[in-house]
Amino acid sequence: MSYQISTANDYLDLLVKVKSEAEANGWTTLQWTPGSMGSSESTWVAVGSGISGSDQIYIGIQTYSNPSQDRYGWIIGVFTGYLGSNTFFTQPGGYYRATPLWNHTTPYWLIVNAQRISIAAKISTVYVFGYFGKYLPYATPGQYPYPVACIAPLPSNSQARWSDTSYTNYQWNIRGVDGGWRTVSSWPTSWPPTYIDTQGVWPLLPLILWESTPNIYGELDGILFTTGFNNSVENTITDSNGIVYVVLQDVYRTSIGSYVAMRLQ
Repeated sequence: MSYQISTANDYLDLLVKVKSEAEANGWTTLQWTPGSMGSSESTWVAVGSGISGSDQIYIGIQTYSNPSQDRYGWIIGVFTGYLGSNTFFTQPGGYYRATPLWNHTTPYWLIVNAQRISIAAKISTVYVFGYFGKYLPYATPGQYPYPVACIAPLPSNSQARWSDTSYTNYQWNIRGVDGGWRTVSSWPTSWPPTYIDTQGVWPLLPLILWESTPNIYGELDGILFTTGFNNSVENTITDSNGIVYVVLQDVYRTSIGSYVAMRLQ
């Protein structure tokens, strides 16, 4: 597992940095087409070996840009395989989400292991978040052979500007046991339920993915819920094992239930 806290030049450079970190941590690049500002888009597709070293987890990112409307960002895909003859949007089992970025200096937090990538970026005064790859299922590999998530703020066809206030980071999309993609809820969504003073201690709770059917699928790897009481974005929390987490807010939102904590080691 590896992490970075750094700054990219823009949305294109941020993808280059993700690609480099992934290649050093269990991911093999299958396609890389670098783009250039205002003229062409970058495309990256990779396969991860997983924690076991024998998995095949397929992900990809393609940039988007509309300079006349000041819109830049990524389209994130999670696939069940890879065909070199197919386009980015026709890969096997593909599911896609989008995250708005921009063409300016971008502070970011990135954590990579061989089964998933998590990234948060600061765009002006808002924070965007993405998680793609495998999550931690409450099932055996035989029961649930390909538990992957594609988490980003926007639908893939919504090439929004970063200043759009309608989107949320916490749109949880997972591939179900039946192979279909679905949007699920997370628990907890707000803790504590009232404004209880935690006296400088911020509990870290698993983000459990569930449906009201009821189905309980599992939890995100390295992404936990924390309270927003007396807390703020970019704060760090150290748990009892000495593991450090950075606090992230939901885009521009700062209510008590608007925060998660991303593991940094």
